[in-house]
Amino acid sequence: MGKLLLIISNLMVAMLIGQRNFTTIETWEHSDKSKKAVVLLSQPWCTYCKIMENYISGDPEFMLLSENFYFLKVNASMTKTLIFNGKEYKFSFDGLGTGTHQLALALGGEDLVFPTTVILDKSGAVLYRIPGFLKSSEMKHILNRIK
Repeated sequence: MGKLLLIISNLMVAMLIGQRNFTTIETWEHSDKSKKAVVLLSQPWCTYCKIMENYISGDPEFMLLSENFYFLKVNASMTKTLIFNGKEYKFSFDGLGTGTHQLALALGGEDLVFPTTVILDKSGAVLYRIPGFLKSSEMKHILNRIK
């Protein structure tokens, strides 16, 4: 019984800590930018985006990786205007109520798919752009190689 209680409490702590893994673009923009950033470009309808969000925010190993990286999430369908690296980015309508945020387009490149993972250097320049779904183990491997 004691072991079960310890396991459950450790999982709860890891989940609570992990939920703080994601930082907003605004928070990162005003930070000291002492670490590289991992940006997850996503859409609310994207099932694979949600899977990646869940393992980044729920896996304790990603909490350890947050010592070397900021984890940012950009919803490509948000309509909020953002300032990133001193430049203003807005939502671009491309139909009746549809479109993509300019920041997602700028970070994701011409052939933007969801999810896309973008690794930024400390100044906000794109180091790597990885389109498509990454398994947790693949993401950890990539991040451990470039930290």
